[in-house]
Amino acid sequence: MQDNHSQLSTEEKILEAAKIVFMESGLDNTRMKDIADKSGISRTTLNYYFRTKEHLFKKLMDQFFDSIVPEIENVIGQSPSLIDKIDPIIDIYYEKLDKNKGMPRFVITEIQRNPTIVYDFISQSAKVQQYIATIDNAIHSAMQAGEIRKLPLEQLLTVFAGLLYTPFLLEPILTEIWKQDESKRHVFFNAQKENAKIIFNHFLTLSCQAC
Repeated sequence: MQDNHSQLSTEEKILEAAKIVFMESGLDNTRMKDIADKSGISRTTLNYYFRTKEHLFKKLMDQFFDSIVPEIENVIGQSPSLIDKIDPIIDIYYEKLDKNKGMPRFVITEIQRNPTIVYDFISQSAKVQQYIATIDNAIHSAMQAGEIRKLPLEQLLTVFAGLLYTPFLLEPILTEIWKQDESKRHVFFNAQKENAKIIFNHFLTLSCQAC
């Protein structure tokens, strides 16, 4: 029986290999040869599909947004209340981040090392811009309706990202604490997801004299 890797298309093999190499070495330290070796293909074949590692990076980011945007937009369209949407949105993000283990650490690292490439991807991607506009509209509508407190969008998104990403950023040291016990990881992330819901809902609705 063939394993899953052998059943992947060449492009899928390249993307899976790139994801692993990027997370291990970072974008700056990765060579196209490293990705070709990890994919089990020649450098010539790799170049046929992807000319640069930057192109590969953007493709991986594109894939992540392709997996998450439709689900988030579907949730946003289901209810006029933003508060009703917070829990299912956090569920979706945790599921996607858990399926892409290591990606949160990689993305945060690249934001520090290569903020331009991350910014360029966000600003040049039509689907990401549409996604941001959808989120922005939902948030501002909730603020205007008095459903959530008024605060700058970047503050809201920073708190949201911190609640989602921090557990995954700490996972390497937590894994040592858990002694590689997968059941402890499962319990931790389920509890952390529920904590994120409680904290973020409270943050959005907390009365504030400065608002």
